[in-house]
Amino acid sequence: MNEVMPLRLSALDRRIVQSDIKAFWTCWRDLERGAEDLRLLHRYVAEPLRA
Repeated sequence: MNEVMPLRLSALDRRIVQSDIKAFWTCWRDLERGAEDLRLLHRYVAEPLRA
């Protein structure tokens, strides 16, 4: 059976990876907020206009 070798990152590589992960989650939260804004816009603007 093959053993999994731990990934060894330099301190700089770790900071880069952590920064990339943080940027990804920030982008994801922004997308979620944008989706919620669109849902609210649809609920309070588009639906009453259709009625």
